[in-house]
Amino acid sequence: MNYYEWSNEYYQSALEVNNNIERLKNQRKQAPKSITKELDNQITEYKKMYNDCIHIANHLMNRHYGLD
Repeated sequence: MNYYEWSNEYYQSALEVNNNIERLKNQRKQAPKSITKELDNQITEYKKMYNDCIHIANHLMNRHYGLD
């Protein structure tokens, strides 16, 4: 596997994580107040994962192009 393919895998993972974030946001809209805090915590954790995936994907893509 080269840096380009590896980067694309991380981008794909970021898209999947983002889909989970959107799903949780939709659930939160209809959720009772008793579980919105838990949903907010889950959304926060998924956002961290999303940012990590994007950061790593960008780093690998830069390596592919010799920028890093």
